[in-house]
Amino acid sequence: MPLPVVSFSSYLTAVDGVSWRTADYDARNFVHAIKDHDIATFACVRRGTEWREFDNWNRQEVVFWFADMVAEHFARHPLPHPFILVPVPGSQADLRFDGSSRMAAVARAIAGQLPAACGVQDVLRWESPMLPATAWGGRRDAAFLYERLRITSRLNGERVVLVDDVVTTGGHLRACAARLRSQGAEPLLGICAGRADPVQVVDPFAVRQEELDDFQP
Repeated sequence: MPLPVVSFSSYLTAVDGVSWRTADYDARNFVHAIKDHDIATFACVRRGTEWREFDNWNRQEVVFWFADMVAEHFARHPLPHPFILVPVPGSQADLRFDGSSRMAAVARAIAGQLPAACGVQDVLRWESPMLPATAWGGRRDAAFLYERLRITSRLNGERVVLVDDVVTTGGHLRACAARLRSQGAEPLLGICAGRADPVQVVDPFAVRQEELDDFQP
């Protein structure tokens, strides 16, 4: 069945022929902070009617602001519970990776704000390190990604919410959902900090909802 996805900003990807607004830069820097990337200057994130300013010195706080956004959304749109949060693995999170990934840290921050969540299970890994999707040769097609995904611990019927930084084509989320489903889990939703979009939207911090077609291996 299709995977619903909720994104909390629009990450503008167009360069030519588009006059970027301050809010477009803010949304891009919001996603960069979620990724733990440096930002060039200060930026603002809207949470409700409040704007919060951040720069490189306090960009780690943005993870918790994102968690607040997610909790606010779930309060209005509750999911069946209990459920667990599963981070989408970064390109270097392969079977030999024994650290804590950035998206696992983001998922833990979100879980701390969701009473219905039963913690985080960081169980998805790549068979070997992958090229980032943004790199030359990086891949986003679900079939290619699915074949290289592994699960390090069986999930027996658990409901799952996938957590990622940006959705572009949806290939990573579709592949992860299919791999989890193959092991008996029930993917309910994907949540992302940003939705990559070549078209400038009216409000870059409007919550976006869509459905990704099911990937059948």
